[in-house]
Amino acid sequence: MDPCDPPLYTVGIVLDIGVAWRPGFFARSLTGFGVTYLYHLVDLDPATELIAVPGVWFEEELLHLGFTSLCFHTDAMVLFDPFGLAWFEAGASYLYPDPEAELGVRLRILGTFALDWAKLTLGVRVAPVAVRLVTAFNLVGFVSQEVWVEVSFSWVRIYSRTRFDFSGLIQAIVGIELMF
Repeated sequence: MDPCDPPLYTVGIVLDIGVAWRPGFFARSLTGFGVTYLYHLVDLDPATELIAVPGVWFEEELLHLGFTSLCFHTDAMVLFDPFGLAWFEAGASYLYPDPEAELGVRLRILGTFALDWAKLTLGVRVAPVAVRLVTAFNLVGFVSQEVWVEVSFSWVRIYSRTRFDFSGLIQAIVGIELMF
């Protein structure tokens, strides 16, 4: 690039609009202009991986609707991209309060109305430690296993997320979060 050429840059914006009554219903709409992977803003993954794309235009629309009570959580997400429906995801979890335990299921249907995956979730939290296991399946069988571990004390949260399949380790995320 010559010194006199205008610089190349990418601008991305996410418009996040929502309403929630806790416990009760919630609704959220995320619209990405120049960014993709809006799902990473609503999942439980500590790593947020929005990806900027060249230019500024509509990239994705994520609608997230659900209901939360003291012992039950259900939600549905729909993701649209410039080509139409990308996927639909629905889930439900039973939450036991003391010690905190969760048993849940999720499934994702692609825009072609084919099953992408189904996940079984089991989580337990005994302060200050939390462990969550997420097993993914598809129509063929086992896809992957995720193990989430978190330790929280004072204003510090230490977490790890490990994902693997039959071939071995796929991803490992370790982090420290300071809260003030």
